Amino acid sequence: MTFAQEHPELYQLVFEHPVPGFVPQPASLEEGARILAHSDQILKQALEQGNLVLGLSPEQAREHHNRK
Repeated sequence: MTFAQEHPELYQLVFEHPVPGFVPQPASLEEGARILAHSDQILKQALEQGNLVLGLSPEQAREHHNRK
């Protein structure tokens, strides 16, 4: 989330499709999925350990962030 907030243009290029007609390579999609799964794991662990309090599940936090 910090990366997306600090570098919104790069985040869009890496994880979204801001360029009309652009289709990422399967390897890029796989890497994006791995990064997302890893960030979900870190977020879940922080919530479980009480290091982060959101009042949301990791999935809800991600979806909330994606709607901004």
